[in-house]
Amino acid sequence: MLLRFITIGLAVLLSACGGTGPPVRHAAPPSPSPPREALRYYRDGALHDFLNQYEAALIDYHRALQVDTTSAQILKAIGRDFYRLEKYGNALKFLKRAFIIDQEDPETLFYLGQVTYKNGNLREAIYYYERLNALDPFNPTVHSNLLYLYSQTGQVDKLLSLRESIVATLGLDSEAAYKLVNLYLQLDRIPEARRLTETLIEYNGSEPSNWIILGNILEIEQDTSGAIAAYQKALDLDSKGDKPARELYALFIEREDYRGLINTFAQLAKRPDPNYLHSLYLAEGYYYLDSLDQAQAILEPLYDHPYGAWAASRLLGQIAIRKGQGARARALLRRLIRLEPHNPDSWSPLSHFYFQLGQYDSCLVVLNTALRDHPNDADLLALKGATLAEDGQPTRALKPLQEAFDQDPSNLTTIISLIGVYQTLKMDASLDALFQQVIRTYPSNPQLLNNYSFALAERGEMLDLALELATRAVRLAPDVPAYLDTMGWVLFRLGRYQQAYQLLYEAHLQAPRDPDINEHIGDVLFQLNRFGEARRFWQQALGEKPDDPGLLQKLNGAAARGEKR
Repeated sequence: MLLRFITIGLAVLLSACGGTGPPVRHAAPPSPSPPREALRYYRDGALHDFLNQYEAALIDYHRALQVDTTSAQILKAIGRDFYRLEKYGNALKFLKRAFIIDQEDPETLFYLGQVTYKNGNLREAIYYYERLNALDPFNPTVHSNLLYLYSQTGQVDKLLSLRESIVATLGLDSEAAYKLVNLYLQLDRIPEARRLTETLIEYNGSEPSNWIILGNILEIEQDTSGAIAAYQKALDLDSKGDKPARELYALFIEREDYRGLINTFAQLAKRPDPNYLHSLYLAEGYYYLDSLDQAQAILEPLYDHPYGAWAASRLLGQIAIRKGQGARARALLRRLIRLEPHNPDSWSPLSHFYFQLGQYDSCLVVLNTALRDHPNDADLLALKGATLAEDGQPTRALKPLQEAFDQDPSNLTTIISLIGVYQTLKMDASLDALFQQVIRTYPSNPQLLNNYSFALAERGEMLDLALELATRAVRLAPDVPAYLDTMGWVLFRLGRYQQAYQLLYEAHLQAPRDPDINEHIGDVLFQLNRFGEARRFWQQALGEKPDDPGLLQKLNGAAARGEKR
């Protein structure tokens, strides 16, 4: 929102109220009394202004204007009070008259900028503020207004130029320098952002935030090692700072560099009165390296920490799960809810615990309780839908999954669950629409490409599209046997049996006991009149799926007779 101009004091108003315009021709020399009368009315108006009595002030100013029609100061005062009363049309009329008489009055220019902005004429507002900035280049209010207007009107070059001039005026130790770095980053001008940040470091290398910004830029440039070094420098300068610790943690986790996580925080965690985050991150490093006892020993002192108790309890609960200590895990995960009952993340771990145990009723009790306070939480809704689907209730699963997808259409876990429900319920139109939407969002996700391809192949529809999708999935992940199986199955549906066999056999070599792959190879071999081999692969599949009716039918039906179906 535009900042309000600080009006000049009453004494200045009183001293400036004479006529300021050019001389006006009269039939006879003017009497000396009218200016004094105008001054009296103006002073009365200024007093009412001082008391915030703007309507009364307007009456006095209008009386003054009747006596002195060429005073820019009186015209400006009338326009200013109309602005204060939100009568922008009247304000604009009088302010423009004042501007014609005096085009370099800062207050007139400011209120013209304000009024034209209120009327929605942003470019006209810019015109007046630029004139004001030329008169007063050090005014932060004018800078803020222009920056806002340039941003709103998409005038990137002017926005950047003004930011740069502000830094040149105020220097590198001002907040303006950091705002300029942020603007460079927003405009994807990474080299300029880096140069300015390096200049800031040369100017003040002991400021941790300068190194953090450099780390952010190096991450954008995909120089992860350089980013880690920058964050470590920031942490050296501010060993208790949360920001560099969080940045380092995120990078090490992303790289799965758990040893680096341990090496970074081990010594810091041993210091007297350490930042509790350092201990949490150190424990997590040991957890991911399966050093569960070491992780637990680090976390136990944080059990009642005023800030770290929740996170410590959560990781202790995960350790208990990994150790097979179900009762302890359940108690720790319940503690999360007691510690922060209004945090939706407190409910998810216990829900997942029951879900993984297949205790779907208990999982749903926890989720339904959580959803009473957090009815629109996408993660809770998605987990409820997935639980109902796993519990054999796909119709009931549909609503929470659709709501979760509406809340967060980018969540892949929700998408996969919703796809499964649509397939189970044979909602082909909804399935196609969902796949087409999410593949636009994730065009390089091989799992989505593969799943849609397989769904189309199973239906025997849009097989050319299915082959295109399967081919893309295999190119993205050539070593995943399930994707080779899908592509082979699409080729089978297209009647290209020899090509199908080659892909399916390659998938079989990678996953020799996979029942679906073996069944598909059997189907292809049968079409190639290789009945004995087909029967052998079907029998292998039956060994993994002994009660599968489709396989039993194939083995006992046409295949047993050595005939094509």
